[in-house]
Amino acid sequence: MSLFPVAGGSCLVSCRIDDLGPDGTIIPHGYVRQFDQYAALIAQQLRQMYTNGQRRLSLAIPYFEGGDTFALDSAAGALTAADRANLIALVQLARSIGFVEFVVEMIPEWSAAYTNWQNPAVMGAQGTRVFQPLVYDRDFAFTIDVDRAMSETGAFYHMDLVAEGADVAVCARMWSDWCDQKGGAAGALGFSMVPTQASIDNFPRIYANGIEPAALSVHAYNDTPAEMDWPAWLTATALWPQGFVIGESLCGSPAADQIFAASPDRLFYRFVWPISSNTANVTQDCLTMAQQF
Repeated sequence: MSLFPVAGGSCLVSCRIDDLGPDGTIIPHGYVRQFDQYAALIAQQLRQMYTNGQRRLSLAIPYFEGGDTFALDSAAGALTAADRANLIALVQLARSIGFVEFVVEMIPEWSAAYTNWQNPAVMGAQGTRVFQPLVYDRDFAFTIDVDRAMSETGAFYHMDLVAEGADVAVCARMWSDWCDQKGGAAGALGFSMVPTQASIDNFPRIYANGIEPAALSVHAYNDTPAEMDWPAWLTATALWPQGFVIGESLCGSPAADQIFAASPDRLFYRFVWPISSNTANVTQDCLTMAQQF
């Protein structure tokens, strides 16, 4: 990981916030998925982010079979030619502006999400969720291919294999398969987590092969006692002495601010969504705001 403390940056989600649906919600336009359509706008935004002090970026990679204006198409278990070209071009643009590090956040959705793996024979009556080996294999192959594309850019990056991955069996299998494929952690952050005692208790079960991620990615949103106490829990259990990344947080989040202030020797950097905890509104100012962390 990088030396700390260092400047963080934005979670790149939607490059447009002005395209609203009938219900007033934002229709997302993915930085990767639609880079070829919005390259000039994205370049303008990235330059503003850099001018405001940001030096690192989190690349959201939502995916499912077919994709849409936001999510990538994972049907083939690999990036489409267009998505691959967009991802590489986006990273190369950011590097040319001066960004030095990236976190790639894999977000399986809909048919690709393990939370939607339902047994058709019983889901109507019981909603039983069962392991779907073909879907898992496709998701894992897609994750490996995204990693392969990132390596082609020459960028310094880390992979978040499943954002907020919480299913112990699925995550443990993916971590084992990842380490077997890569010969170790290979810079991966494992599975980002929402800081709860239950999540921390699951660590030994998920990383059961004895290999720990390069750092722990925590998603810090609420100002609850649980979220404030997680660094102490990890210190007490001697987990992740190598440090932490705040992989997601809100603009101006008191929780994230306090965590960073309390653990300056263990926090590498912080990423924020373009959403303010005070207004709950998406703003362009939040997207390009200065990150002095």
